[in-house]
Order: sequence, then C-alpha cells, then structure tokens
Amino acid sequence: MDTNWIELLKKSSTKRVKRIIAIALMSAIGLSSAISVAALSKSFVITDGEEKTVVRTLQNDTNKVLNQAGIEINEDDKVIVNNDNPEYVEIDIKRAFPVVLNIDGERKEFKANDETLGSLLERLGINLGDQYMSCVDLNTVLSKDMEIRILKLCRIMLTVDGSTNEVLAPRTNLKESMALINVVINENDIVNEPIDRIVEDGLNVVIDRVEIREEQETVAIPFETETRKVDSLNLGESKIIAEGKNGEKVLSKRVKYVNGSVADFEVLSENVVSEPVKQIKEVGTKVKRSSAISKTEVNDVNRTIKTSNGKPEKYSKVITGTCTAYSYEAGSRTSTGMPLREGIVAVDPRIIPYGKRLYIASPDGSWVYGEAVAGDTGGAAMSGRILADLFYESEAKCNNFGRRKMNIYILD
Repeated sequence: MDTNWIELLKKSSTKRVKRIIAIALMSAIGLSSAISVAALSKSFVITDGEEKTVVRTLQNDTNKVLNQAGIEINEDDKVIVNNDNPEYVEIDIKRAFPVVLNIDGERKEFKANDETLGSLLERLGINLGDQYMSCVDLNTVLSKDMEIRILKLCRIMLTVDGSTNEVLAPRTNLKESMALINVVINENDIVNEPIDRIVEDGLNVVIDRVEIREEQETVAIPFETETRKVDSLNLGESKIIAEGKNGEKVLSKRVKYVNGSVADFEVLSENVVSEPVKQIKEVGTKVKRSSAISKTEVNDVNRTIKTSNGKPEKYSKVITGTCTAYSYEAGSRTSTGMPLREGIVAVDPRIIPYGKRLYIASPDGSWVYGEAVAGDTGGAAMSGRILADLFYESEAKCNNFGRRKMNIYILD
C-alpha cells in the first residue's frame, strides 16, 4: 500500500475519534445541567376554589409562582402557603366574596373570605358591645352573598317562668326578639302584648306559660241515704240499718295549666268502676215526754219558782205570750256571739234584756222548757209576732214543740 494513503487513513481515523469524543463530552455537560436544574426546582400545587394547578419552577416567591401559573390575585383575596409536605408546596387561594351587614335596617356590603362573622367584625373595627346583637352566631363561617342582621338592643321588663327581670332584647318583632334571647313563646302561651309588635325601650312583657294535658282522675260517687220513719224509735233518735258505700269512677280530662296551676278543665269521658251502695237509715217518730215536762211549782205569793236545783228562786216579773222553736247546725253562734245550745232563747231585748236569766213553762205547767238565758234575737221577736223563740238541738224537737203559749219568769 502506498505510504501516503496509510498516513492519510491514520489521520482520518484520528479525526473521527476526536469528533466522537467531543460529541460525548457535550452530551454529558447538557445532561449534567438538566439534572442540576431538576434538582433545584420545586413543585407547587395551587388550589383555587374547585380548580387545582401543578407548577414546577425554580421560583420561591409565591407571587411569581402564581404569575408563572397564570393565576391573578385580587386585593381582598387571601393566599395561604403550606410548606409542611416535603414533596411539594401547597398554595391555597381563598377568593374574596361579598357579604351584607344589615345594621338596624341599614344595609352595607363588605368583602370577606375565609373567616367567621366575629373575625370580619373585628377586622372592620365593629364592636357590638351591649348596644347591638347579631342574629347570626359570631363563630359562623361566612359564605358568598350572606346577609347578616345586626339589631339594636332595647331594655325591657320580662316576666316569664316565675321571675321578673330587666333584659336586653333586640329591636324586632316580639316573637323573634324573644327567640333570639332564648325565650321561646309556645303556641298556647298567653302574652300581654301582640307577638308582632316591635320591641322598644321600656316595654313590659308578661308571658304566661300555658300547658294542655290529658289526665285521668279517680273520684268517689257519693252514696245516697234512704230515710225510713219508724215508731219503734223515739222522736229524734235514728239508726243505720245498712251502711252506705261510695262508688268510684275514672274521669278522663283535658286540663289547662297556667304557670303550673290548674286554670280550667274539660271532662272528656267518665268510666264507672263501681256503683255506690245506698245507706238505709231509720228515724224515730215516737214522742217521748221529757221528765222536764211536769207541773211547775210556782208560788205567786212569795214570787218564787222551784228550778232544776230544787230550791225556790225569786222572780221579778212574769210575761205571758206565744213562743216558737228554732234550730241551727252545731257550732253556730247567736247574734250576741254566744254558742248556741238548748237553754238559749231569742227575744226582743227592748222587752227582755240580753243576759237575763229566765225560767220558761206553759201556764198550766204541762210543758216546761226550763231555765234559759236571753242571748239571741230574730225578726219574729223584734216584730212582736212572738214573745220568744226557744232553741232546740234538733228539728224533730222543734216540730214537737210547735207554737205554744208560755210564761217567761225573769229571775232575780
């Protein structure tokens, strides 16, 4: 082979090797640069409402990252950055939205985002204090186009559930105002003011709690008494020959309670559990002459009369006239305050003064009432229709006495 060709081939081979080495070196440098860029860049996960965007960049400034992602931030928007995850950075965008504060009827629109009503009021420098009250809890998280009513507070007197207190109540209709201060007006409650009245300072509100209950009550059915007259018993005597017994029934009632006390009720139904048993009573009709009914020993010469003690007593005067008899329930008192008992008689005090000791008997001595005291009066005695009305303990004795002519001896 020609030496020149051999040299030429050597030179050509050397050039190709150099070219290959140069290309390899350039590729290695490019790959190293790419690896360095990849190592220094970060991933950002951007949440904007319902949309998520992932960006990988060398930028660390949040605004530049958002600008690179083509996301525009407005003045009232809130951007929250979270670096807790080692693999990527979270950027959460809370977009501002309008809310309306209706303060005592005056509506104003404000921008809010991820915050509660309390934090919005604090940011706006609005302090409710004891002058205003929000219809929405201060911890409520705000949302788009929400309207919050803030009402002026009024001082009122409130009587409810057994107590009366001065309270602060929002200026709105009475029913809503009470609900906002946790006082519920139930359907049946009685309120002294119309529930649609607007609350104002100095208002006096009285709420009577009304409760309707359906209840059952067991009550007695009183027994009746059958009275039989018999002549085997003396007048004024009686005897039970068959004991009576009350029956029993269950009442179903609708009861109305006002502030815990029964105000009214309606009986819905009655169910008789047991019937009453009739009582049978015998009363005597036989007249028994009292030992007091005997001839009275009167000495007209000496003006003495022999009374129950057997000793003669002086009398200053004797009056003859018509007498009747009367009776009242046990424990009753006379017009002068004396307890009624046999021996008390009703008179005209202008004729026979109160307190005078008396002895009363028929002129022939066949009926003796005995010793007595002038301690009562009545219309018949005051009108002069009778001389005296004699008290007996029973109607039967009164009937037996009837109407008689009697002597009244006024004892000294």
